[in-house]
Amino acid sequence: MSWSGTVNCRECYQQGHNRRTCPSLTQRIKQYAENENDPEGHYTKQYAKRTGLNLDGTKVSKAKRAANKGTRRCTYCGTKGHNRRTCPILAKNKAGAVGENREFRVKLLEEMKECGLGVGALVKHEWNGSIVMVNHINWHEMTAHKVLGNNSQPVRLCEIGNPRRTSWEYLPKMGDETERTWGRDRISVVGPVSGSAVAQTMPDGWLDGKTWLDGQFDTDSRSSCYCDNYYG
Repeated sequence: MSWSGTVNCRECYQQGHNRRTCPSLTQRIKQYAENENDPEGHYTKQYAKRTGLNLDGTKVSKAKRAANKGTRRCTYCGTKGHNRRTCPILAKNKAGAVGENREFRVKLLEEMKECGLGVGALVKHEWNGSIVMVNHINWHEMTAHKVLGNNSQPVRLCEIGNPRRTSWEYLPKMGDETERTWGRDRISVVGPVSGSAVAQTMPDGWLDGKTWLDGQFDTDSRSSCYCDNYYG
């Protein structure tokens, strides 16, 4: 939800509704259901569950709604008999991921302190030799999942003479945690800050490894065994 209180849809990015009521998604599911041409098909059931209607526009009967409810599956692991909130696989994966992320962040913070990568540090663009300054670090973007997966640009740089001109960059090579990440050779620290200055902007609770869970395990995420459980 935005600051104004207006709901923003994560599916079509329009305001005024959420993903559950998104008309674009509803129409797309209907098209999929019509293409599969199967009254017991996955998308046909999804459309009926979403709208309470059959494809011909008639209301879904109570008996059919009860039958669909009885075959409900977990949206995370694809198994029948429980939902996402009580999924044991999701709970296990979250606990494992928190431990992995906690260990990663402790090591990464030490590397950042040794390298002097913090707000106010000067770094050099390796491709043109220009010197810029770190003016913000997005700590929540620095997770084991994102950094090691080369899916994070948490360092915001600005021109020294024009701080309004900014760009985002990958972490530089600092140690084992950034040894294999893509983009590690794009910038290097040439004017480090102190270790205490590095940690000064670190948010509370960052080291416990939990602050990223909602992002990685959102309502659209699925386990690696989802398809095996669903279609097996």
